[in-house]
Amino acid sequence: MKSYIIPQFLILNNDINNAVVQNKNGINHLTNKSIISFFNKIDNLHKNLVTEQFLEDYFGLEIYKSTLKFMLDSQLLEEKVEYYSEYKNIVVFTNNKKIYNLMSKVMNEKNDTLTSYYLNTFQSDWFEAKIKEISDDSLIISIFSPLDFNEYTWLCDFLRENNKIYCTAFPYNKKFYFSNIYIVINGKIHVQSALFLS
Repeated sequence: MKSYIIPQFLILNNDINNAVVQNKNGINHLTNKSIISFFNKIDNLHKNLVTEQFLEDYFGLEIYKSTLKFMLDSQLLEEKVEYYSEYKNIVVFTNNKKIYNLMSKVMNEKNDTLTSYYLNTFQSDWFEAKIKEISDDSLIISIFSPLDFNEYTWLCDFLRENNKIYCTAFPYNKKFYFSNIYIVINGKIHVQSALFLS
């Protein structure tokens, strides 16, 4: 059974026939009483996920499909994509020589599915060529130390454009922070929080 994500939203009710819903995708002016009632109910229940059965029960068999199509087209709902990824390899890039040396000594000796590289800057022809060589079943981890925000945003955009599975990391205040794992499926970016090695 399909499930649908309800992006976090704000609703402003002008009256029972007029409301505005704002979410990450934009602003929608609603005039359909049933849809306005639906978003008020979801807001009260603090739900961010509904099943197709929930929508059918709420709107009724006669109109739920057309209502669902409207909400998907308006980006009020997003279809939840179920996926499972196995990473056969992990490729680590870092702009920090000490982190690279540590990874080379400790991890590379014990794990043949892990490769690490040192580079001065991510925005280089060498890095772009290397990324294009990496297979689609590899997880790319980029460790920034120091963190350069311009380079970080460039890197994330570049990896998305090349449909790579990736996460980023950086040390801060004596701790190490890792982002979620991001993957592009059907042109949309999805977040995965688990790591599987085969």
